[in-house]
Amino acid sequence: MSKKWQMGAVVAVTTALLVSSLSGCAPTGAPSEGEPEGAEPTYQYEWRAGTDEPQDSELGERLTAFCDEVKKETEGRVDITPYFSSTLGSWEIMGDMLMRNDVQLVYDAVNSAYDPRLAAAYYMPYLVSNYEEYWQLYGPGGLVRTLYSEIAEPLGIVQFGAVARGMSGLTTTEVPPSPGDPDVPKNMKIRVMGLKECRLTFERLGYLTTAISYDEVYSALQTGIVEGQMGGGAIQAWQFRDVQKCYIQYNDFCESLWFQMNKQSVDSLTGHDRQVIAGAADHHSREQFEYVQQMDEEYLEKLQGYGLEIIMLTQEELDACATAIRQDVWPELESMIGTVIMYQLYDALGIEY
Repeated sequence: MSKKWQMGAVVAVTTALLVSSLSGCAPTGAPSEGEPEGAEPTYQYEWRAGTDEPQDSELGERLTAFCDEVKKETEGRVDITPYFSSTLGSWEIMGDMLMRNDVQLVYDAVNSAYDPRLAAAYYMPYLVSNYEEYWQLYGPGGLVRTLYSEIAEPLGIVQFGAVARGMSGLTTTEVPPSPGDPDVPKNMKIRVMGLKECRLTFERLGYLTTAISYDEVYSALQTGIVEGQMGGGAIQAWQFRDVQKCYIQYNDFCESLWFQMNKQSVDSLTGHDRQVIAGAADHHSREQFEYVQQMDEEYLEKLQGYGLEIIMLTQEELDACATAIRQDVWPELESMIGTVIMYQLYDALGIEY
């Protein structure tokens, strides 16, 4: 998620470890080999799911519905309790817990710290710039989804699909000069995620950048350390409505939450119960995709009603931004993502290299 750069969260580490050691929500019996096909399941799992999303948000409610569906369709054999608002720890901590099987499901963005190639599934600037392109690459059988599986499964993580959180944008204290022209200096310092690809993208779009942990962004805006913040789209912009005056729809990426599970836990299930999880994840992935554009529009209306100036770049301006990033930033990312994957992305977009 765009609120992902939260390194050094010592308190969250302590809390997560304490919860992990004391919780009764760990699997009742360590997962071992999956049940033989056709055999009556003998396990009764009580698992945990972690997310940054608030419980009462649209996306938090979707996780609750997913867990309820899995419990019902497995007749209670797989009972997943969701923990919201980083209760189990920060995004980074939950990723570590997932790999150790201390938490069985993480409903959040991909963490490229484990393998830099995973950036292709998290923040690859202007890989997509609209929802049609997004579904082609992130939906069932899409290139990004396939790449994520190939890279993550050797790490002990199984993905069951992506949930679109919205096309990304930028909030600022005032309208910058020529926001749709990447060649015009904006003379404005903004907060970006602590990722090389984010920094390079918004520098190429004309901004001065600094990496700030998401939980410190509000105070940084309030005190004038930065004049804007990127990522997360209109739904994230709403969180900063009291300290920002403008929202610019850049469409530099579509933020996604992934259903990510510990492979050892998944392998311990019967084929039927694995299919239940896959089916529930696919159901909510598709349903959110059908709703996300409406969600974007609702939050844009709320921002405008609150007094923020909304700037929707023209298609010509979006194309200019995308071209600038693909020509000038993507080559800088090849050493991180790898030549093979980079060429696959070029091919997917029909770009010569």
